[in-house]
Amino acid sequence: MHCLPVKILPAGRLFLLDLPESAYQALKEHTGAHAIVPGNPEISSLYLSITAKDSAQLMPPPSSNLKLTRHEIALLERWIKQGAKYEKHWAFTPIKKAALPGVDNETWCKNEIDRFVLSKLEQQDLKPNLETDKERLLKRVSLDLTGLPPTLAQMDAFLADQRPEAYEIMVDQFLQQPAYGEKMALHWLDLARYADSHGYQDDGYRTQWPWRDWVIHAYYKNMPYNEFVTWQLAGDLLPGAGKEQLLATAFNRNHKITEEGGVIQEEYRTMYVSDRTDLVGKGLVKTTGDFGMQGELPSHPALLHWLAYDFIQHNWNIKRLVKMMVTYATYRQSGGISPDKPARGSGKYIDGKRSALSHCSRTDQGPGSKQQRPPEQEYRRTQR
Repeated sequence: MHCLPVKILPAGRLFLLDLPESAYQALKEHTGAHAIVPGNPEISSLYLSITAKDSAQLMPPPSSNLKLTRHEIALLERWIKQGAKYEKHWAFTPIKKAALPGVDNETWCKNEIDRFVLSKLEQQDLKPNLETDKERLLKRVSLDLTGLPPTLAQMDAFLADQRPEAYEIMVDQFLQQPAYGEKMALHWLDLARYADSHGYQDDGYRTQWPWRDWVIHAYYKNMPYNEFVTWQLAGDLLPGAGKEQLLATAFNRNHKITEEGGVIQEEYRTMYVSDRTDLVGKGLVKTTGDFGMQGELPSHPALLHWLAYDFIQHNWNIKRLVKMMVTYATYRQSGGISPDKPARGSGKYIDGKRSALSHCSRTDQGPGSKQQRPPEQEYRRTQR
């Protein structure tokens, strides 16, 4: 749904639909009407409101700029016909170990994640690509884990190592490099909007880099993710909190801070708290509304469920999770498109894009040669 609480009737009559007890009971203003009548959408006020022809009765109201699609309306109608059974929100139910999907080509899978990917591919009668060559694979994983290309010594050693576990050995080496902590920290620092300045018009300096170094160190030392988040949100509230826990809570001071003398302190304090609450919502569940209650559904819920359970069972081990994601067969695939395996989507668009790229990156032009420009830019240049 687009709104919660949902306004079922006009004239300020509001009704909550998040719980079955309130959705099934009679409306206070009209005791003979119910928001939802299981099995009968034709007399359910919810369905009548979202299909109303009268704009004064239609929900959501046109003024809200929200509109249910035909698919969403049909989905609600079918749900009511089937009995309008409520289930607990997936985020508030205990995680249970999910069964791995069955696949035909089990020999292709290198770990459990591959089974979820291959299951979807087989359902669409598709086959995975071949594994990429060792040189490209090492460059890929090095950039992903450290942000740096592999050294010549690393490349030579990997190409010469013909053992089946050669790739995993290289992954373990990258995970132990300080650069791994720096690369992983980049994502979190961007999310937290890390800066060593206040952000308003004067943009004065502030000492926030110790928190940045704490984040890098936490990733490098493989701090469990549950502790990593808890310390930053409320490390100062932990029993016997030490200097590290206090430093971690500097996460809560990454927002913009004003140094203007005439501001109302309480007003800005409220803005700061709101800013961090919004950020935590985006960071942990992507969308801020009700911390995921109205957020986007996961693109692959079965895989997400399995990964979450596995992550918790292995003590929130970040490095272990990252290693799984860079050693499975899906990650190792070649990025090329073979002639016998056409790309899904618009072939003309792909061919056209490839043609444009080849034109813009011609290699027959030596240093100092005339740069390729769109006709309009070339015209403007000649008119100067």
